[in-house]
Amino acid sequence: MWTYTYRAALFCLGVTVLACGEPVTQPSESSEPAPLTPSLSTTVPGTWRLMPYLVPARGGMAASVTDKSIVVIGGWVFGKILRRVDAYDLETRTWRRLRPLPEPRVMAGATTIHGKIYVAGGESQIDDPADPRFGDRVFHKSLFVYDPGTDTWSRKADMPRPGWALQAAVLGRLYVYVNGSFFAYSPRIDRWVTLRPPPSRHDLGVMAEVGGKVYLTSGITEATANADNGELDVYDPATGAWTVKSPMRLPSTFMTATRMHGKLWVTSGPSDFVARPDFQGYTKNRGVQVYDPLSDQWTDGPPMLTSSRQGASVYASGRLFVLGGTDTDGYVTGVVQALSTSY
Repeated sequence: MWTYTYRAALFCLGVTVLACGEPVTQPSESSEPAPLTPSLSTTVPGTWRLMPYLVPARGGMAASVTDKSIVVIGGWVFGKILRRVDAYDLETRTWRRLRPLPEPRVMAGATTIHGKIYVAGGESQIDDPADPRFGDRVFHKSLFVYDPGTDTWSRKADMPRPGWALQAAVLGRLYVYVNGSFFAYSPRIDRWVTLRPPPSRHDLGVMAEVGGKVYLTSGITEATANADNGELDVYDPATGAWTVKSPMRLPSTFMTATRMHGKLWVTSGPSDFVARPDFQGYTKNRGVQVYDPLSDQWTDGPPMLTSSRQGASVYASGRLFVLGGTDTDGYVTGVVQALSTSY
């Protein structure tokens, strides 16, 4: 079950292995943050710290920030797709459970607009043994909205097409990239519109808002191809036009992207970083790449403490948080790491 026709098979392989009962990364006994700084040389200064672990460990989830909490939504562990939703209180450094998703989902992003969290699309699987399609993957076009004030979920207008939805919000509108298509959603009128697609494909890539524009990069160029796409495509909602900027040096799939200090931060990359002598700052998917819109240049960031492929990242309380995903051995992890930097 869960077979892909392209390199997304790496994701499915992780699910299959975990379903067989392989170990997951276990939390430490202490929930106090531990200061750790990687010894690898970097261009951008910064310090990563371990934060209280996410339990249960998971990958393929979405995360966003509302009020003073980081909210983690859905995902998978041991081959099971989750409805679970948890919130990390940034002041008390503690986790609590919230009302679960209406349906289990593995997803690519979550976005907060006017205090509510929007999660579009995603994937599940048929888990009824009596169904002849048992084990088949199902892609969705649903749009769920979480209201932290009432701890409730509601369903809004479906996306025009199903699939993994990369998300970003600009001026109260939700922008979504799904397998070569680009859409915008207005919460005020609960309606989607189809926009001009980016110049190239970014399937299984990343998307984030920086300076009022939508940045889309990494992933693969075509659904049946095996080539990573390093092109950086930038969409300006004011003009409706796409611009191609300087490409990433080391693109991959299942990375994370977040805005911090006016720059685009992309974490976790290809597993062959260590084989590249010109990128000594990277090893085993711990790489961080930073794009500066003012200079149109990419810079190496401080390597993470551990890999977070298929994880999630957010900007909160002046720090970049990277949550869960799979570690350097490919096992699902509950590690939460936060980066402090002035860059």
